[in-house]
Amino acid sequence: MIDEIDKIILYSLVENARMSSIEITRVLNDLEYTITERAVRYRLKKLEKDGVILGYSALINPFYINDKINKLLLIKFRIIKDSSTLFERLKKYVDDPAFCIYSCKIHGDFDFVCHFILDSNEQFDLEMDSFINQFSDLIADFRTFDSGLIKFNYHSLFNDQNVSQKKLEIYNTLNSLKKTL
Repeated sequence: MIDEIDKIILYSLVENARMSSIEITRVLNDLEYTITERAVRYRLKKLEKDGVILGYSALINPFYINDKINKLLLIKFRIIKDSSTLFERLKKYVDDPAFCIYSCKIHGDFDFVCHFILDSNEQFDLEMDSFINQFSDLIADFRTFDSGLIKFNYHSLFNDQNVSQKKLEIYNTLNSLKKTL
């Protein structure tokens, strides 16, 4: 499991994958966590070993990569007996390839949304054929739309307010334990 310090380390790396362990230590110390740079390096290695950090990469502004095809896919599920197994397969399917940059279960007229970025319309057509063949039992209806990525906020993966709130809760819990001892 990852704790609050690990989440802050991960958030720091999401902001800047080139951030050094010394800089991460400063961030943590500024947030009043007493931790050494050596401990941060250890945590980074453990996060890598545990598969939490899969790699480090550059984030490229999508406005400068305009030769790609952006497609939005909305899916309405069929109510069937084995839908949970098929849904798990669908989650794995959209999780594996790099061309699916976003997927989410939604509530409303449709049940699932995916955002694909591909090299060509032909590649998208081939991918959709494969997708429909694999999940035809699960799909009642679907719609595809050309889309243009206007904003992708990768920082939204972590909520600063939640980190601060959790830190306050931990502080209050520790203070109440000190009083009882």
